[in-house]
Amino acid sequence: MKRILIAAAATIAPLILPTGPANAASAIVVLFADSNFAGDSESFDKPTNCVDVSDVLMDDVSSIIVPKGYEVVLYEHPSCVGSALGTLKAGGHPDLGSANDRTASLRAFRR
Repeated sequence: MKRILIAAAATIAPLILPTGPANAASAIVVLFADSNFAGDSESFDKPTNCVDVSDVLMDDVSSIIVPKGYEVVLYEHPSCVGSALGTLKAGGHPDLGSANDRTASLRAFRR
């Protein structure tokens, strides 16, 4: 009986863990301050029309992970105004190129 409970707990635990870099698979998008998915990070776990990046990462996003089935549009100003810096498809983006250190908000879309 003890083995069954431990196995059940191991199966359920990933479903209740908070979203963060270690649980990027459960997030819609994970932003990182440094290239190659390093440094401070922030994750978003609910679809949204527009999300402002926190003060910690404002204009300091250098890499991003977008899960399968989603696309993300990056914007240079809060509230998704100003120039769209680019649209990123699902996958890991270790370097944001011209959007590096310029992202202030984003929109996530289910595709």
